[in-house]
Amino acid sequence: MEILGIIFTIRDLIILVAGAITGLILAIIIISFWLKKERTLVKNLKRPIMIINSAQQDMKFEAGLLRNSGFFSIPDDPSNDLRNLDDIKRYCLLILAYSKETAIFNSAIQAARNSKVPVIIYAKQGEILPDGKDMDLIRGYYLAEIANSPLRLINLIFSILSVYKIK
Repeated sequence: MEILGIIFTIRDLIILVAGAITGLILAIIIISFWLKKERTLVKNLKRPIMIINSAQQDMKFEAGLLRNSGFFSIPDDPSNDLRNLDDIKRYCLLILAYSKETAIFNSAIQAARNSKVPVIIYAKQGEILPDGKDMDLIRGYYLAEIANSPLRLINLIFSILSVYKIK
């Protein structure tokens, strides 16, 4: 009987050690994934965000909201001057106020695409027609997303900056 008790004790000890090792390995995997994501987010948050106005939509409120959050770097006031796009590579993200002015919209999307900079198009609900040319242009760029409200805008910025490694 004593031998049986010792065997069960050894078996229990092996199960306990195996469980602890498995738990430790799993914890290391989860923590390393989390740290990798956080490092990406912190690195991206240090880079500035560019905001482009449209003729119909002034983005001063949204820029102020992002600045006041304390997380984002918005060094320049929102502008609709497309010459700012010449320096887009130093930015981690482009926020583009939607406008049916095709030239501005197309130029901004194309500049972001050429530089592989993510774009968030800020538009009113239903303003971009689902079967229109602008939606096709947005769908054609894999780093483009649409936001319809300030909260959604902030959510998208965090989502993009936490997972996308910006070169």
